[in-house]
Amino acid sequence: DVILIIRLLRDWYPNIFLRQRNDIERVTAMLLQDLYVYPEIVLDHRPRTLAVALISLAFSSLNLNIEDMEWAPVFMQKYDERRMYKIKKKILEQIYEIKNLL
Repeated sequence: DVILIIRLLRDWYPNIFLRQRNDIERVTAMLLQDLYVYPEIVLDHRPRTLAVALISLAFSSLNLNIEDMEWAPVFMQKYDERRMYKIKKKILEQIYEIKNLL
């Protein structure tokens, strides 16, 4: 799901991806790899949900001004902003021990 979503987002945000493509892909891949240290997070959520969360975190970490509401609901039928916030917060706190970043 991660690769599919990134490929589609390249077409939606060509200028950003032209400048930051390698960084977006690298950071997203790093987040995905680190996520598997905590299999309970992986098992608790659907692959598409995790893909959206990881791409969103990659955008944030690279200081890209791409709001989740612009793209995430397209990939998730039941997109819920609060739920996504909780998932991203859980990833940051459990994997990276980062609190109060979002």
